[in-house]
Amino acid sequence: MHSVSRLIPVISILTFLAIITGCGRGQQAENRLSDTAASAQPAPQDSLVIDLVGIDSTTVLDLLLAKHRVDYRVTAGGAFVVAIGDAKNSAEYFWLYSVNDTMARVACDQYLTRTNDRVRWHYRKVGI
Repeated sequence: MHSVSRLIPVISILTFLAIITGCGRGQQAENRLSDTAASAQPAPQDSLVIDLVGIDSTTVLDLLLAKHRVDYRVTAGGAFVVAIGDAKNSAEYFWLYSVNDTMARVACDQYLTRTNDRVRWHYRKVGI
């Protein structure tokens, strides 16, 4: 009888630890599922990437024009690049740009770069 009364606190502690450990594993499994779901989203795949370096007070378009053959259209929203070299916009691919790994929200003739900005033109598949 005496030995049973000593086992009750030990069993209680072991049960408590088992519950905590089980909950932690469930949370880890849930986190792994969330990570898997997040990584299941495909990262944008670019067919071509053109890297340029910003020059203080120079537009993204001017940087591009200085180094490449460019076809663009001027719209009410600003310049819209339709081809760089032989790579033309199509139903499947289009050109867009980022500055310092952030997609821009203005037309390329309106974005003034700063010295050493990282400008990237992406020839990206539609829908990605």
